[in-house]
Amino acid sequence: MPHLRIRGLASDAVARLSRELPARLAAITATEVSSYTMEWIPSQFFQQGEACQPLVMVEVLWFQRNESTQDDMEACIREHLLAETQLSVAVIFIGLDKRGYYRDGRHF
Repeated sequence: MPHLRIRGLASDAVARLSRELPARLAAITATEVSSYTMEWIPSQFFQQGEACQPLVMVEVLWFQRNESTQDDMEACIREHLLAETQLSVAVIFIGLDKRGYYRDGRHF
């Protein structure tokens, strides 16, 4: 944890991001690199009945930290994504409650 879900980007781009981005984010959050996971979600966006590709969307599922850390994470994620795409980038943070998170039957 944190877990990044990425839409609107090719799977090979997500694979490239997974090489360096987790280490940069781990330094920001003072967590282990191995705590980070990245998930590629193939998707198709639509507007007004037509397929389109308006943006890259990243959802960050995490145990919430302070706003400064969140801002630093967003900037780091956006910087890495802009090396892979010319599309707009949306980063959405979804705070998880530790009481509702289990790994192997135990609270995290």
